[in-house]
Amino acid sequence: IDYQKKLDELKTWNANKEAGQSLLNISTTQGEALFSQVTLKDRDTIRSNLRNLRDNMDGLIDKSSVLMKKLESLIIQKSSFDESYKQIVQ
Repeated sequence: IDYQKKLDELKTWNANKEAGQSLLNISTTQGEALFSQVTLKDRDTIRSNLRNLRDNMDGLIDKSSVLMKKLESLIIQKSSFDESYKQIVQ
């Protein structure tokens, strides 16, 4: 497995997460703007869907942070192992 490539992909995703959060905020604002035009039941549905979107985004951000730390740790461990292996082989 190419851990460095995976880490780079996560870093790219992480760098773009602010754009995703901005889009989520726009969606939330537009969804809330509908409240006065829809029934109470539909309002609750919209509110619930917006909350789920935000929770899912927060979960993805948390998972990406954990994965980045794990990948960084694996890369360091692999590098250390490779260096030790080279010393043993010589």
